[in-house]
Amino acid sequence: MEIKKISLSSLKTAETYCLSYPVRPEIYQTFARQFPGFPAIIMNSDRVIIFGIDAYYFFKSQGEKGITVFETRISMKEGLFLNYNLKEKLLGLNRFEKLVFVKKILPLSNPSEIHQRTHLDITVDQELIDNLESLIVEDLKAILINDRLNLKSALKILKFSGPDRASIIRLLERFSFSVSHQKTLLDMLEEICFRDKKSIEDIFNQAGIYHLFEMGKPQKEIMKAIFSLRFPSYSKTEENWKTWTKKLRLPRNIQIQHTDFFEKKQLMLTLLFNDPKEVEKVLNKIKK
Repeated sequence: MEIKKISLSSLKTAETYCLSYPVRPEIYQTFARQFPGFPAIIMNSDRVIIFGIDAYYFFKSQGEKGITVFETRISMKEGLFLNYNLKEKLLGLNRFEKLVFVKKILPLSNPSEIHQRTHLDITVDQELIDNLESLIVEDLKAILINDRLNLKSALKILKFSGPDRASIIRLLERFSFSVSHQKTLLDMLEEICFRDKKSIEDIFNQAGIYHLFEMGKPQKEIMKAIFSLRFPSYSKTEENWKTWTKKLRLPRNIQIQHTDFFEKKQLMLTLLFNDPKEVEKVLNKIKK
């Protein structure tokens, strides 16, 4: 690798090596603070940028004429691995950028080598390979860039029809759900669609989801509303249970619980005590 002083206008960009979605010229300033005086661009012998597309656009925005770069003679495959590893370690890559890298490197490598050389936190298996083109389309791009969507959830969303997928994406773009809640939400929506033969938009309207958008953080209420549609009988029984337990006016140290999904008729009563003497006192009364 050789350090050279060149004119900015002589550099070329190529989609092949671009792993910046979106391109963020401002992150060059972070790089410059961490590595003062260190060239932020690596180019090949054809002056095509391998690493540092963000820095290139930063220099361009500042009207720079001449810059210092690294020049290396390297194959496309090695250039992609170099670009990925440098950017991931120095600046970080979002989920969309990682998927784009997988798409670009797969024709030149194999899943085993990819994991070995990058420690990629995405499993490159047959399911991913089969769905890769669909994952990096425009409609999923925003939530993958923001890392709001777990990869398994993204693959699950692909199973929905186009209009249904769009409705789900709009929800997930607006509000952030944990990985476990994403899975639960998508599973419930899939089950309701199959059972009731309804579109996601119909389900959202029936559950009053769009009215919940006015709340500051409606995720909990959204999950609750979808759960009620998925398990209407249980939800009604649970509502009646809460009404009944409120009427009991139990003191704070007494709790009453039902079995999971009311599968059994037994109820469990829990008593909380401050010390062993209170326990003995109550037990003596019960024995009498």
